[in-house]
Amino acid sequence: MAHIKFYLRQCSDPTLGVLNHWVLEGQKVLQRKSYGIKLPLRYWDVKNGRLGRKHPEYTRINKMIDQVIESFDYQESIGGSGDIEEQCVLMLFQKLIDIKKSNGLSSGTIRKYQTILNNFKEISTRVYGMDRLPVKFFREMETVQTIKQELLKSRRTDISKSFKALKNYMSRLTEVINYWNATSGTQNPINTLPLMKFIGKDEQKLARALSEKELNQFIDYQPDGKRGGRVELIAKTFFLFQYYCGGTRIHDVLLLTNKSLKEKKMEVRVRKNQKVVHNPITQELAKCLEPLYPKLFNTIFNETKMSKVKLKLATAMELAKLQHTKSISFWNLSTLYDVESKIQQQYPDEFEIIKPHLDDAKEILEQYVGEKFFEELSKGEEHFIFPYLDFNDFKETGLDWGKFDKNLEDKIQRVRAKHNGALRRICSKMGIDPVSGHTPRHTVARTFVMNGADDNVIKDILGHSSLATTQHYLTTRHPLRSREVELREMYRRLRNKESEQ
Repeated sequence: MAHIKFYLRQCSDPTLGVLNHWVLEGQKVLQRKSYGIKLPLRYWDVKNGRLGRKHPEYTRINKMIDQVIESFDYQESIGGSGDIEEQCVLMLFQKLIDIKKSNGLSSGTIRKYQTILNNFKEISTRVYGMDRLPVKFFREMETVQTIKQELLKSRRTDISKSFKALKNYMSRLTEVINYWNATSGTQNPINTLPLMKFIGKDEQKLARALSEKELNQFIDYQPDGKRGGRVELIAKTFFLFQYYCGGTRIHDVLLLTNKSLKEKKMEVRVRKNQKVVHNPITQELAKCLEPLYPKLFNTIFNETKMSKVKLKLATAMELAKLQHTKSISFWNLSTLYDVESKIQQQYPDEFEIIKPHLDDAKEILEQYVGEKFFEELSKGEEHFIFPYLDFNDFKETGLDWGKFDKNLEDKIQRVRAKHNGALRRICSKMGIDPVSGHTPRHTVARTFVMNGADDNVIKDILGHSSLATTQHYLTTRHPLRSREVELREMYRRLRNKESEQ
């Protein structure tokens, strides 16, 4: 019968030992555990496995040892059987989850581990007709292949899981088996290499990016005002803000505050490479935020007059021909849009002449509106631009990602899940394929690719540290760029062939 025995393991100091226990079956060590407590060897009673009376803490240490022995359940500790080969993988998996939880692993990751464990439990019941899964099963290739085939089956739908999901599941199982190899005291560890072999590959899917038509649909989309309408409105606003902010990643936009405005530029701290990038302030960015700050935006939009900006001389002279100069100085953007519409309708021939000057005036006035909006928004107490997170929760960290604890990371993860859920509902109502919080980034890249932008320009826009990253990003995610590479390679081969002849 197995029993537990305490001893001191040698450490760097020859006079001290680290308190450990063994689980023994005869002379065979089934399990080891360290308590991390260093004690003097001269006070240790080797025969009884206790601390001698002369040590000042002998009462506390010996009491702890007695409690461990009294509460020790060998069956539970090794997975439900005195035979280590019969230990239950499911119980070991749960034990590993509990250890990770106590070590501070995020609740989101713990939930993923628990989901994987639930899949293994379901397979054990359905395939093997038992609520346990002995370790020895995984010495047989047939069992390993059966587990892989069953894991590919969805427990909720008829659609098979991806091979990527299977690889994730098997990597967690490998972790459990390796834990058993290290702690069970086995003299014959299980080879875990087959667990990660012979896993298929999913068909490569290009990252989702909105076409120009879909992007316009998204811009025009208006929530129906029913339950969830406010959430969808914020999600749409956030999505478009990401796009007009150069495809900034979702977690970086979440932490933008009203103090992120630096000299008419938006300062963005990039978590992925620890860089700080600056994006220009535009009217499009300000327009995105109109639903969140309607009073501020409308006030600035309506009160910004031509007299506030400096037009090109040629533009000012052409506009002066339309109406008295004094009246033009009081035009705002709404007036300018109305004038443009009327001229186009009533004087289509002359419109082509005046249009470039109207465009110049609009661009200058719109830029002023954007800059003025963010200037006013930056005033007052600091807060996040988007109302997803409470700035007071993050204030003490200085928005330094390295100082975020598990609680703050969980808050961010919950917001991302909520945001992506709202985006999926919007796409469902519009009748387009679903998007995520990363779609604006791919859409920006697609827009620049379609317009023939240089790779270095796209690198700077996306905030990549390396040009190689940008080129891999474009060739694997955007068909047009892949086609360009293939054509160039084909022409290179043709040129080489001709030169050889």
